[in-house]
Amino acid sequence: MGKPAGWQWLDDGGSLMITEARGIDGKIAETYGTYMPPYGEMQRLTEETDGIELAMVGE
Repeated sequence: MGKPAGWQWLDDGGSLMITEARGIDGKIAETYGTYMPPYGEMQRLTEETDGIELAMVGE
């Protein structure tokens, strides 16, 4: 099973990218993202303010 990488295009015409940055110990140090709506300005997303949470499905 592959692991998604890069931008994901959404049904509304926008695009989304979420990143997990890891420390040298392999633990997640930060989760953040970028949402680009079809029209309008890019929005920065953070774990603290937007509640981003990633989970592996199907393993």
